[in-house]
Amino acid sequence: MDLVSIEDAAEWEFLQRTILGSRGGPRYHNPEAGEYFNPDPEIPFFSIWTSGRLCDFDGCEAAEHMKPINERGWFWASTTRPMSRTTCANDNATCFHAWSDTGLLGLPQPDDRELRVDGIDGNESCMAAMYIDGELGWHDRACYPELRFVCEDSPALMRYGARLLQRHWKRMRVAAANRKPIPDYYSEEDVLRLRLGRQ
Repeated sequence: MDLVSIEDAAEWEFLQRTILGSRGGPRYHNPEAGEYFNPDPEIPFFSIWTSGRLCDFDGCEAAEHMKPINERGWFWASTTRPMSRTTCANDNATCFHAWSDTGLLGLPQPDDRELRVDGIDGNESCMAAMYIDGELGWHDRACYPELRFVCEDSPALMRYGARLLQRHWKRMRVAAANRKPIPDYYSEEDVLRLRLGRQ
């Protein structure tokens, strides 16, 4: 599992339907309109972390394809795929983004609001889906706040986990065959099965 990446309009639509009702209350469904909503006017905005990340860390200065950084430097950390340019026209198959037209300062995103207003040190290097004034959109954020998050299965992480599991099982078989102590984190059932030569 990793933080969600939103690489096309269908994923964005699904995520919007999934989270719009999660603002601290029940999720309501309007079957005629096919919409989910939460009519809670007491919550003016909320944020949910995504895997969106700005390439502004060590090594990024050499990535010429990511420059200018505020336009081309955003990518999905969970898949390492680049996002579309923040300035591209969001109306064709080669460009998709959901950057908000208005943030808390009324400026198009990304806007580095926390740097400008709060004086944080550095860029707003992470991306959250934020619900502000009735609109759910992408916003750059400083990476330190505790926010809700949405995860998705990551094929790369699943393959990595499977390889690790295979290595652990191999070590257990070797330890059992050599009658060496097996680490405590394996169950007694696993140990017995290996000592009896079963898979």
